[in-house]
Amino acid sequence: MFAVAARVYPVKCTAMPQRKGFIRYKLKKAIEHAQNLCANFEDSNECRVAWDEVSDLTRALHNQYPAPEPERSELSKREYDV
Repeated sequence: MFAVAARVYPVKCTAMPQRKGFIRYKLKKAIEHAQNLCANFEDSNECRVAWDEVSDLTRALHNQYPAPEPERSELSKREYDV
C-alpha cells in the first residue's frame, strides 16, 4: 500500500451580508402565500405554519431595523436633588 500525502489548501471564508431588501421580499412572498393558502379562513395546520413564517420574518425585519428611540423632552431630562 502506498501512503498518499494529504494536501492542505488555505481557505478564506467570509460572511456574505444579506441584501437590504431580501427580508422584505421574502416577507412579501410569505404573506402572499399565506393569503392564497388561507383564502377561505381555513383553520388548518398548513395555514398556521404559513402565518408563523410571516410572523418570524416580520420579527427578523424589526430586529434588522430597530425603531429609533423617541426624543426626550427638556423637562424629562432634568435631574433634581432631593
